[in-house]
Amino acid sequence: MDLAQLQAERKAAHGDNDHAASLDRAIAAVKSQLVSAERIRSVAEDASDRLRVLDAQLDEAVARAVELSVKADDVGDISPLTNDVDSLVGELESLRQGLEEARVERLVQHRPHPQGARRFVRLVASCPIYQLPPP
Repeated sequence: MDLAQLQAERKAAHGDNDHAASLDRAIAAVKSQLVSAERIRSVAEDASDRLRVLDAQLDEAVARAVELSVKADDVGDISPLTNDVDSLVGELESLRQGLEEARVERLVQHRPHPQGARRFVRLVASCPIYQLPPP
């Protein structure tokens, strides 16, 4: 539904209180969808930023691992790298859990009405942050 179209239709609904009330509910629902879409965009942007940093840190860890494989004399020389990689894995898991929690929260808060269910499912299915890894 187009918000501007609904608002124009609402202005034109003189005297028909039932129709006006229905339009008011539709306008409120569309506004809620827009707010939800903005939250989804924000979560996706934050996740993208975090992934960019983690990707750079993983590249750094790989470079350090190659360097250590060439010049390390003792297994203890690898210890700092092991700690860094463990930390990166923990951050990736934290990001995954945060995205999963945000996805579940949005699904619970925004249960679609029957007419909008198909559109809602298509929206969720098309959003990259909702893609689940293969089993």
